[in-house]
Amino acid sequence: MDQTQQTNKEANMNTDQNMTGENTASSSGGKIKLIIGAVVLIVVLFGVVFFIRGTGNSSSMTKSDSVPTAVPSEVMVREESTNWLTYNDPKYGFSISYPDNYATQSSDLAIKRLGALGEIDFVPKDNKGVETDAIFLTVFANNPVNTPLGWVRENVTGKEKESTSSSGVNYKFYQAMDVVEATVGARPAVSFIQSFGDSPSQSETTVVSNGRYILLLTKTKGYVDNIYQKMLSSVGL
Repeated sequence: MDQTQQTNKEANMNTDQNMTGENTASSSGGKIKLIIGAVVLIVVLFGVVFFIRGTGNSSSMTKSDSVPTAVPSEVMVREESTNWLTYNDPKYGFSISYPDNYATQSSDLAIKRLGALGEIDFVPKDNKGVETDAIFLTVFANNPVNTPLGWVRENVTGKEKESTSSSGVNYKFYQAMDVVEATVGARPAVSFIQSFGDSPSQSETTVVSNGRYILLLTKTKGYVDNIYQKMLSSVGL
């Protein structure tokens, strides 16, 4: 092989090597671009997912914030009227004040069930919460004359009605508890709580006497305490 041919061969080999190097560099550059593109795509997808989740959580919080929270019965207070009326009962010798957004109704329920002389119900005029916001005044004969505590001891028991059927004591109120002596004005009084086997609610009763009669003022425990206490303090005997 002459010198010219040898030179041409070496030149061709160098050219091939240069092309191979260029192809290798080009292939490596393409792979790097693909990897970078894939990473960018993944980042974008994660960003979109987090954005959607964040928007959903924000909407959910807004909805939950708009849900009203139930108020425990212990703090149920009906708005008081600024105007109060007076109920006078000359027959039984007492008077009591009540808000003008309440109406008075006569009832014979206590007469039939408990042997009471009479019953006056103070009921909200808007007929809302009648079962919980109504206040009941019941009158019993105090014969022989007894103190409120003595009357409670004779007519109230913490036992169930069935467990006293053979005792010979004619109790009027059963499953009563927390009997506490108190005062209404300057007169002695007694309060007690009564539970009911078929109901989760309890009643709260205050007993006071004008000598000839026993008066009971009753409401559902945990409701309208503000009105109840003001009516109690207004009782005239």
